[in-house]
Amino acid sequence: DGELWLDDGTVVIVANGAVAYRVYKGTLGSVSPVFRDLMADSNLKDSELMDGVPVVHVDDAPENLRHFLNFLAQPRFDTIHPMSTFPLSYASLAAVGRIGRKYQVESAVHAVTSRLLRFFAPPPTLWVDAIRSWSDRWQWWKEHNALEIQVDDAIDAVNLIRLLDEPAALPFALYLCSLCDPVQLRDGIVQEDGSIARLSDEDFGRCVRGSLFIAQASHGILQYAIGSMKQGRCQRLRVCTPVLVDYMSRAHAAGMVAESYPLSDVFIRLNFRNPEPDAYALYSGQLCSWCKEELCSWSVTAARDIFLKLSRMFDVESDTLVGRSAF
Repeated sequence: DGELWLDDGTVVIVANGAVAYRVYKGTLGSVSPVFRDLMADSNLKDSELMDGVPVVHVDDAPENLRHFLNFLAQPRFDTIHPMSTFPLSYASLAAVGRIGRKYQVESAVHAVTSRLLRFFAPPPTLWVDAIRSWSDRWQWWKEHNALEIQVDDAIDAVNLIRLLDEPAALPFALYLCSLCDPVQLRDGIVQEDGSIARLSDEDFGRCVRGSLFIAQASHGILQYAIGSMKQGRCQRLRVCTPVLVDYMSRAHAAGMVAESYPLSDVFIRLNFRNPEPDAYALYSGQLCSWCKEELCSWSVTAARDIFLKLSRMFDVESDTLVGRSAF
């Protein structure tokens, strides 16, 4: 590997018999007891040589090992910390986490888990209360966390979160999985190293059942919002009140309760959903500006309540209770 071939490196690491990296034995051994044992003089005395340097073979994907060694060589594990603004790709974060765990590099594992928790365990007030459309919110959240990630990366993230034993991040990660194409969710996604990341049968089932629970809960958001309104600042009580009463009296009419919404919009204010729910579009236009704002504010309260129940909806409640947050 041209990037990670140090002319004065003291050991060569060959990944999967395909790519060789020449690095400093002392640096690698100082962070990993596993590598320290692999590179012990007693283990290297009869090893093959490359350019006069002892060789250690490992069975890791070259792409994953390259990400890890890049951070080690800088050194940049501190840049993975959740408070860092250093931009990362999800692929590099996942690679460092997996290699770090395998070779017992505690500094790397701690940095990765902290970054994962910051992204995948957002407080409800931070995620739900953001006044943005879904696309704007997703872009903002990636920039806020300096992480380049796609929604379908959540499939691999669920496996990584379980590997690193950080269950507090599971509910939101499983929710993101539920936004994926159903075939993609079932068959998995191709990783940087060519492998396929798939959910376990158990987590696939959690996604299917959880998405149904969320869809069912979302149907009641508008009714909850209208039923909670006080109209304390209403400018046209004689107009707005009959409109609200009419909606509530027809709430169970065809198309009102059963209306489907994209799961990505469940946690979005009614007036920022795209497209707007039919029932909201029908009635909100007849309300004064104060009533319309109150209606949207109560919809956020309802969405926040659903967000707090994600662990129960995805059947990871008992696990999540022992998780920790990066906030």
